[in-house]
Amino acid sequence: MINHGTADPTGEFFNAEDLRDQYILTGVPYEFYPLEGKGHGPWNSTVNGKTISELSFDFVVAQQEL
Repeated sequence: MINHGTADPTGEFFNAEDLRDQYILTGVPYEFYPLEGKGHGPWNSTVNGKTISELSFDFVVAQQEL
């Protein structure tokens, strides 16, 4: 799972896009969540009403087929 602030000055957003592109090329399962306007460490962000923690949990459950 990739979640990255589009305004992150520490790790630039294009790095997250590059990682996503590598996952696409290699067929690695992933979810990509660009966090619009967010900076570094936006753990209080939500996507479609879910927190980053909830999205992470859902991703792990799906990947582990739990």
